[in-house]
Order: sequence, then C-alpha cells, then structure tokens
Amino acid sequence: MKSTDQRDIYAEALDIFKREVPINQWPRYGQTLSKSGLEQAMRKRGYPRFERKRLESAACKPIYQEMLSCLAEWLSQQNPEKEVEKPAVELRTDPTPRLRNTDVERLQREVSRLEKELKKLQRSEKVYQQRCALLEEKLEALTQQHSAFEQHCTRSLRTLHV
Repeated sequence: MKSTDQRDIYAEALDIFKREVPINQWPRYGQTLSKSGLEQAMRKRGYPRFERKRLESAACKPIYQEMLSCLAEWLSQQNPEKEVEKPAVELRTDPTPRLRNTDVERLQREVSRLEKELKKLQRSEKVYQQRCALLEEKLEALTQQHSAFEQHCTRSLRTLHV
C-alpha cells in the first residue's frame, strides 16, 4: 500500500475518532492532547501501525490542530474562571522541563545501550585475541613442520643422487 493511501486512511480514522469519541475521553496531557495517548487509542481502534509522527502529516495535521482547538474551547468552558490563555497551537508544545526530562531519559537509555554494546564487543575482542593466538601457534607449528619436511626432502634427494 502506498504511503499516501495509508496517510489518507489514518486521517479518516482520526476524523472518525474526533467525531465518535467524546472530548472528555480524549487522551490528555495537562491542557493539551497527548500524542502518545492518541497513538494508543488509534492502535486500540484497529490501526496497529499508527504512530505519533503521523499526526504531523499533511492530511492528519489539520485534523489534529482542530482537535487541539476543540479541546482548548472545551477546557475553557469547563473552567470559565480559569481562562485558557494560550492558543491551541501553543498548547501542543510540551513544557521545557518535560522535554529536558525525556531527553535525559532517552540519553541515559542510549548510554546504557552503548555500555552494554561496549562490554559485548570487549568480550568478543578477547575471544578473537585468543583465537588469533591459537592460530599463530598453529601457524608456527606448521611452519616448523614444513621446514623439517623440506630438510628431510633435500637430504633424501642427496642420498638418492649419491
């Protein structure tokens, strides 16, 4: 299936989600829609390959932004004394501390993955060094055998010619 066809299918599914699911049941993170929650909801609705990045596609982005504005409007109606100050487009940006925490967590996972990979490579390096040492010993033994065989052959030829 072409990616544009798949994109259109996901856009239609997102639009259906927007119409069928009540706003109070939309996945939220603070005062905005949760992209990961929306991803999980779409997967539960039968779209196992739906990913958050699809929300940024040309077909899904307008629907997602419309959902953000609907949510902001609904939240302002729910809390009339606490007016939502930011427009919907600004609401979708994550707060800076959360970004830093997720970046730190992601980088820590990357560091631990790289450390594990380093340990694994060090173990394989030791194995290869041992194999190399064994092969060098075998090569030395074969070289000695070869030179001994050559000496034997030259002596045998001398005795045959004499």
